[in-house]
Amino acid sequence: MADWYYSAGGTEQTGPVSAQQLIGLFQSGQLAPDTLVWREGQADWLPLRRFFEELGLQDTPAAPAAAAAEPIPALPELPPETAPEPAPASVHASVLGRQPSAPAPPSRSGRSGCVIAAIVLGVIGVLLAGVLAAIAIPAYKDFQIRSAITSAATVAMSARTEVPAYREEHDRCPENGDDGFKAAADYADPNIAAIRFGHFENARCGLEVELRGNGLDGKRLWMEYDAAAASWTCSSDVKDKWLPSSCRGG
Repeated sequence: MADWYYSAGGTEQTGPVSAQQLIGLFQSGQLAPDTLVWREGQADWLPLRRFFEELGLQDTPAAPAAAAAEPIPALPELPPETAPEPAPASVHASVLGRQPSAPAPPSRSGRSGCVIAAIVLGVIGVLLAGVLAAIAIPAYKDFQIRSAITSAATVAMSARTEVPAYREEHDRCPENGDDGFKAAADYADPNIAAIRFGHFENARCGLEVELRGNGLDGKRLWMEYDAAAASWTCSSDVKDKWLPSSCRGG
């Protein structure tokens, strides 16, 4: 089964954990349906609820009680006839003239091979976890950046709705401070530093979104209104892989 990673706090990823451990965390209330999870082969982090059917969580069954560990059987005692009979203390003292010899150490059990195998498997597990983490962390970072840009683009599309009507009524492009358009910094939020309205060099009206956070400080989105076609175009200086599909290639 593939190992899973989860982001319960929204900022850090935890794992790897098995599918059974993931189910137990959800059933115990430590994970929610909206908790983001990832496993090898996924392009993005997705909410846990997307995997309810796969993990059998539709009815959120109670977590199964952990099975009691079987006791390790005691090693059998040596048969009485094989145990050496100790010499009387008087013999050691009078004849040998020294303390009794220490008993011979017991023979080693045949566990050394198992211990070595366990160590090798442990090292392999650590290396594999490191490889998976190296894949998961960049994928989660990409997910955060895409989410931030999508949020900023959504705010910009809401703010631009009055641009066509203003241009039609006043025969010019609106600017910040005009009726219905706030100051640039008043549009700020965790993903947006400012939104500036005006016209582009091609005389089209539009707006510029200055991004911030997630390593995007100073990056921009541009949305231009083509009055002749009554349509909008979107472009950016951000990498296409992080942009909404409508803004790529600009």
